[in-house]
Amino acid sequence: MSEDPLVISLKEREKPRPVHLTPGEASALEEFSDRFLSGNAKVVKMKRSSPTEWEVEAATCIGAVRIPVPGGRPIHLHIHPKLSIHRILMLLGHDSEAWDVHTIPLPETQPLLPAMAEAFARSYKRANGGAPLRDYRTTKEEATVLRGRILPEEQTRRRGSLATPIIGEHDDFTVVLPENRVLLTAARRLASLPGVSRSTSSFLRGIEEDLSELVPLAPDEPFPQWKPSSRNRGFEPVLHLAETILRGDSANHEGRGQVPVDGFLFNPETFFEKFIDARIDERLGPGRKTKAQDRSHRLDHLGRVTLRPDTVVYESGRPVAVVDAKYKDLDSKGNPAKNDLYQMVAYCAALGVTSGHLVYAFGDVAKGHEEYFVEASGITVHIHSVELSGTREEIASRFTSLLHALPATAS
Repeated sequence: MSEDPLVISLKEREKPRPVHLTPGEASALEEFSDRFLSGNAKVVKMKRSSPTEWEVEAATCIGAVRIPVPGGRPIHLHIHPKLSIHRILMLLGHDSEAWDVHTIPLPETQPLLPAMAEAFARSYKRANGGAPLRDYRTTKEEATVLRGRILPEEQTRRRGSLATPIIGEHDDFTVVLPENRVLLTAARRLASLPGVSRSTSSFLRGIEEDLSELVPLAPDEPFPQWKPSSRNRGFEPVLHLAETILRGDSANHEGRGQVPVDGFLFNPETFFEKFIDARIDERLGPGRKTKAQDRSHRLDHLGRVTLRPDTVVYESGRPVAVVDAKYKDLDSKGNPAKNDLYQMVAYCAALGVTSGHLVYAFGDVAKGHEEYFVEASGITVHIHSVELSGTREEIASRFTSLLHALPATAS
């Protein structure tokens, strides 16, 4: 009989909790935390407080995974989000209004992973009434029985006077489409999650049956290329959510090598950055556009230090503002961290702009300083807070304030 797992339940952005770990468990958890994300980012922070006890704190991710421990019981790591499920879905679907309380009515207290399964199922139903995505595909073939259209010129050229085989082509209204491989793979993974309701699991299994002609994506297989079109109109929200789910399912999605886990982990910081960029870009006026994670700028004249601001606003090909998203709180007085200010001033100086914007996920800007003017350079760093725990209308209003703070369009 298999040994009961060690369950470690943490909450995003809360204080560490004491956990008793054997040396093998501590080693497995620490190794997984170090290898899952790129750079120096970690899934959890660990500090030994006694020979058998550790202080464990959620660091950068939310979700749940099963971590094997060689020769011991597995670890079930659950990291619960600070935000409501509605706001998490809003971030995950950053390029669509679909993930909102008005269109995805989910219980606030529902655990993250079962809620994502239900949101996926509901969005799939809304896309086409639950019917699979189909399109016509033309197939050319040689056959002894006519199906579709004869190709007379090719028949004469290749077969002469022979009556068979017939060279023809026909159109199939098929589910064999790249988008459906993404949807099939996500449905299969979500249906296997613990805690998913019987009705949702049954619906997800129905998607698998409808798309049984297709082969699911392998764990290391790139996503098939697809573009929004008249064919997949209505399916874009669920396709984006499916890709997000599958990225969270991949333990080596940031290039750190294979890490054997079973579950999903998401980095809210990454999704917050994309959310901010998408919302700014879709509201910019003519002649302006954003570029996310812009690596084209250098700090020094020899190009030795590469910069990567979250968002650069361009007008007629020239940068006019820099925006950096911070998935964290302003301090208790409503002020930003000094290092964030230093970073933004460096971005502005290197890009030759005077308008910098730090956008925080949480905090009350009105309590602190809303802008910092650097007299010697003419740079102004504006401080904004989206306050993701607010209502949809409040968040929209804060985005409007952010857009109004951008420099005026050149006449």
